[in-house]
Amino acid sequence: MRRAIPVVVMMSLLFSTGLWADVVHLQDGRKIEGQVIDGGDVVKVVTRMGTVTLPKDQVVRIEKKKTAAEIYKEKAAELADDDAEAHYKLALWCKENRLGKERVAELNKVIEIDKDHVKARAALNYVQIDGKWVKAKRGMVYVNGKWVKPEEAVTEGKSLYDLKKYEDAWKVLESAAEDLRKDELVAEAQLYLGMCAERLGNWDDAKSAYGTILGLRGDHDQKVQAEVRRQIIESSTGGMYLVKGTAGKEDIFSLDTDEKTETEKLTGLQPLTNALVMKIAMREQCVGYIEKGKELLKKAKDTSDGTEANDKKASELLDEAEAEFERANRLVKDVARGYLIEVVKLRVGIINNTYNIQAARVQGQLLRLNSIQDTKTQMQLARKLTGEVDELLEQLQKIQKLVQNYPDELSTQLANCKALSGRLRALKAQLNAFAGR
Repeated sequence: MRRAIPVVVMMSLLFSTGLWADVVHLQDGRKIEGQVIDGGDVVKVVTRMGTVTLPKDQVVRIEKKKTAAEIYKEKAAELADDDAEAHYKLALWCKENRLGKERVAELNKVIEIDKDHVKARAALNYVQIDGKWVKAKRGMVYVNGKWVKPEEAVTEGKSLYDLKKYEDAWKVLESAAEDLRKDELVAEAQLYLGMCAERLGNWDDAKSAYGTILGLRGDHDQKVQAEVRRQIIESSTGGMYLVKGTAGKEDIFSLDTDEKTETEKLTGLQPLTNALVMKIAMREQCVGYIEKGKELLKKAKDTSDGTEANDKKASELLDEAEAEFERANRLVKDVARGYLIEVVKLRVGIINNTYNIQAARVQGQLLRLNSIQDTKTQMQLARKLTGEVDELLEQLQKIQKLVQNYPDELSTQLANCKALSGRLRALKAQLNAFAGR
């Protein structure tokens, strides 16, 4: 009887990259990299994604490669005992190759050679308090003389940024970022890290922070900010941005009347370390998104004519227009709010067309219901009409969901939805009575 591989051993195979070194060459030309286990008439390959079992006759050859652990030993043997920076670089290599114990050993060597090596100390979770290195509390960040949770440190870092204490904000946010778990908090911290780096002129750090946001899963508000800020930095010349003439600035800064005077003198090449210059650059990007959205919105209006096919096309155009306006809104809050309201109004109109057609059909069937004498037939029709009323309620819910995002501007539509919903629910109760429910 073949012995099973113990769970502990299997887990160590799965999570120890030092063992992932063999390359299995197959007859069909494929290659699978992992730890090879001879299983008699089969070959098992433990990869990062799990274990693959292959018949031996499919295997052409097994290429043996050096493990990460073996490479580490060779690298470590080449280093001088007193070269702190070399040992620190090797620690970084260990991190990339998931050699946890070796990484810690190298970092400890670094601080033995240079007790004040800031990066090594930080990697080993030390903080400097009153000139002394102190081991940090796990999952906590030291801010202003006390240990706080990482999310509290992010709030503190944002406050320091608002006070224009960019270096202090950077230190707090960098410490917090390492211990954050939720992607939305990571995105927030990295956005402010990037903005701190902008103000300090550290363009590589800024792009790195924005790259981290773009690599996160999910749709985060900060992603558009990160994408555009990085593009602006990359397209600039040495951190300088060409600010166009005053024409158009009034529209760009229509929400920030207090900043108009300051922006009037910002023309020609200006440093992106100035937060206002970056804001101008981002507002100019907003104009591009809004113009594209306006074109799509006009096409949707021209396409919608009350027919099912054209209303469907118009809805698709509205999806695209809304995406452009939302991109602008993510750069500058509410800058495209008016256009988004226009999108919602047109959506409501399209849904209303469908609603009115269904409502007219239901109305006709209700008149017929009252004239039916046979109880069974009456119950069957009532049940059918109940289903159609449910569809009408669903259409109203769609409208209500759209307009409730703009309760002030679309208060009339919202009130109409609520009134119609009430009447339809009352009608449904009557139909249930007819249906014997």
